[in-house]
Amino acid sequence: MSASTKIKLLRILQYVFIGLIVACSIKLLSNLSANFGFSGNGPFIRGWVSMAAEKDPAGIPHPDGHGNKTLYDFAHQKLVEVQFSEMDVILKERYIGYIIFQSLTWLLGIIVLYQMVRILRNLDRGLLMHAENAKRIRYIALGIFLIPVAHYIASHILAGISYTFHGHEYATSVPAAHTERILVDWLVALLIFALGEAFRTSVELKQEHDISI
Repeated sequence: MSASTKIKLLRILQYVFIGLIVACSIKLLSNLSANFGFSGNGPFIRGWVSMAAEKDPAGIPHPDGHGNKTLYDFAHQKLVEVQFSEMDVILKERYIGYIIFQSLTWLLGIIVLYQMVRILRNLDRGLLMHAENAKRIRYIALGIFLIPVAHYIASHILAGISYTFHGHEYATSVPAAHTERILVDWLVALLIFALGEAFRTSVELKQEHDISI
């Protein structure tokens, strides 16, 4: 690949990440506008929870024709929307906390994308072995580490709201996929952080080599 082609590719990637930043920013502002009723539908919060089922495990035939197979029906993922007739109600600590942590996931994503733009800009300028790049890689790792945590806290707040209908209380919990997402994203963040440390060490060795020369 020629040098000019590499430069064009780096600039295209910059534009792609800038476009993603704009899209995420619009989505964040759109969510906040909808939450506080500026879109005209009244204030509300919305998110996914798992509804606890009351059914016992069911025994079904084994696929190989012998032994047992048990089907557990313990949770159903539901999209919950809590609407408010007055603005004062949504300003309670619980609901504001949900909006803050839910918005924080988008804000952290924007920060991660911005760090990528700055790294690509440095590469476009020929600044590969630069200490700033290593610092921004650590910021990316930290952002990826915190995004699922903020999302989990928001889901935990929403799941903690009790729902009573016709005398029956519906128990909810954080969807299991959120917990799995935390573990996967933490692993990705750890790998990126390790690569960042390796890059930082390479930069320091290069600087020491340049000084010795």
